[in-house]
Amino acid sequence: MKTVSPEHMDASPDAPPRRKRRSRPLTADRLRNIALFYLERYGGSSARLKRVLTRRLERDARLHGPNPDVDAGTVAALVRRFLEAGLVDDAAWARGRAAALHRRGRPLADIRQALAADETAPDDISAALDSLAPDAAAADLAAALVYARRRRLGPFRPPVDREARYRQDLAALARRGFSYAIASQVMAAPGPENFPPLPDSPNRLPPQREEQYDE
Repeated sequence: MKTVSPEHMDASPDAPPRRKRRSRPLTADRLRNIALFYLERYGGSSARLKRVLTRRLERDARLHGPNPDVDAGTVAALVRRFLEAGLVDDAAWARGRAAALHRRGRPLADIRQALAADETAPDDISAALDSLAPDAAAADLAAALVYARRRRLGPFRPPVDREARYRQDLAALARRGFSYAIASQVMAAPGPENFPPLPDSPNRLPPQREEQYDE
């Protein structure tokens, strides 16, 4: 015989649905907690954190109207305080993001563009790119090899297929953004055993969830 738990004794098909709890108006303390939770879970730069908190302010304004106690100035002060305390480190974030993109086989030009789109400071972008390899050509060659390995291009193909697919593979490297010199260097290698060990390439980049984040 099936038993019914006490919490379901009064349930019935005609019972009205439970009302959703109405969100509370945003306060400076709650905004700070949202920032801390986001940084703990996702990390991020000051620009990303600012966007997360600004969207939270906009949502609060739609639900409750303008809030004179919590505004753009509150967000700016909070981000500045986190930077001063070392909870946000834009230079370290840029280095980590650049390294993750590089391990996926992205050329330096693409990485620079991605960091700039995240409103990263030019000095932090330059330092992040410099940390990838001693010079730009070495960094792009390493990224091109990673990309060729992931796509099984050129020297990573079975030897019997290499000549027939040469132009196709060269074009694939060019479309990815690598120069003709770098692409030709990859394609000219006799086989993967001629390259130094390549960095592991994760299937997915670390989560960058600022767009989906909510309290």
